[in-house]
Amino acid sequence: MHMQALEVAKTEMSRDGKIEENELRDFLRRHRKDGSLRRDLDVRIGTLLSTYGNGTTMTLESFKQMQADIVDAEDVGPMRGAELRERLIRMEKDLQEQRKGTSARQQRLEDSLDALETSLHVKMDDLTRLVEQLVAGPPGSACSLDSLSMNA
Repeated sequence: MHMQALEVAKTEMSRDGKIEENELRDFLRRHRKDGSLRRDLDVRIGTLLSTYGNGTTMTLESFKQMQADIVDAEDVGPMRGAELRERLIRMEKDLQEQRKGTSARQQRLEDSLDALETSLHVKMDDLTRLVEQLVAGPPGSACSLDSLSMNA
């Protein structure tokens, strides 16, 4: 049995022999902190007390069975917790690097879109001037786009 569970069991043996919600909460908090709780099981206090006890307390035997069921024996110990913290730190650094790369790519895309928009505005202005010239016709002539379309 894990050392922390032995401490809980010893404490309870000197008392009423029942594990109550606050004791279970302390046990779960310690195991969450060191990363040794199984992640594939529902380890909420209410669920555990209902499954292994009477809904409000559980016996020492039930507590031992619950511990065997929910604590991942391979992950027990502060060393595993330290490994998980190091892994989390590495993952966070990787994520920050990815964000920097994404921000740089996003900035390049925005710059390209701004340049494209400017170019389109210039072309649209040129096209508008050409259409105006066509509508007005050549300087000094009575020919215009309206007269051409009417003759056609």
